[in-house]
Amino acid sequence: MMRLVGWIFLLIGLGLMITGLGMALQGYVHIIHEAVSNPLAEGAASDEPEKAQAGAMLRWAIVGLAGVPFAAVGALLTLKSRLNRMRAKRLAAGR
Repeated sequence: MMRLVGWIFLLIGLGLMITGLGMALQGYVHIIHEAVSNPLAEGAASDEPEKAQAGAMLRWAIVGLAGVPFAAVGALLTLKSRLNRMRAKRLAAGR
C-alpha cells in the first residue's frame, strides 16, 4: 500500500513540475518569438511584452516548484517500501 501511495505522490509531483516548468518555458518562447518575428514593432522597443509574460512565467514556475515536495515524499515512500520488501525477502531466506 505504501508503494502505491508513493507512486501516486511521485507522479503527481512530477506532473506538477513538468507542467509548471513547461508552461513557464512556453512564456519564454513566446517572448523570443515576438522579438524575432517583428523586431521593429513598437512593443518590442519597450519592456511591456516582457513584463506581461514575466508574471505568468513566475506563476507557472511556482506551480512547478509546488510539485517538488510531492515528488520528494513519493520518492521517499517508494524507497522505504523497496527497502522493507528487500528486508522481508532477506528475513524469509533466513539470512
